[in-house]
Amino acid sequence: FRRVLFRSFQGQVNIAGFNPIVLDSIGSIDANSTLTVQGWLGVVGTLSNGKNATVTIKPLGILAFFGGNMTMEDASSKLILDGCDFYSGGSGITLTKGTVMFDHEVRLWNKNFGADVANTDLTKAIKFGDGTNPVNLVYLNGATVKYDGCVRVNKAQG
Repeated sequence: FRRVLFRSFQGQVNIAGFNPIVLDSIGSIDANSTLTVQGWLGVVGTLSNGKNATVTIKPLGILAFFGGNMTMEDASSKLILDGCDFYSGGSGITLTKGTVMFDHEVRLWNKNFGADVANTDLTKAIKFGDGTNPVNLVYLNGATVKYDGCVRVNKAQG
């Protein structure tokens, strides 16, 4: 693993290759920027996605969260999961605000660290929205989403 400390991604940034990269910090995708991952990207901490910013995980790619969360500025902030794996280990993850788009076959994994056992604890689920800040979920034509472990969609209260 290569551990990288970062503060922000600006403009068009591409991460390619299958040598694992772990982002070890609180970081952000700046407004009007794009991060494209074709490979393996692990996040320890919190990743913030700015206004009109897009994170795309391409086919065969993996986005893995090891604690922390992903916050998005508003509905213009996008996470595009395109034929990839989205992994949350141990403590789960909460995505707030923004838009998550699913394209092709996407696998959502929620496993306990150190074991190949699906997490069944709702408090440690992959959560879309927190009950106050919903996430728009968009399934593109032909998209398939497979789940292994707890996944929860929290709608806004009120």
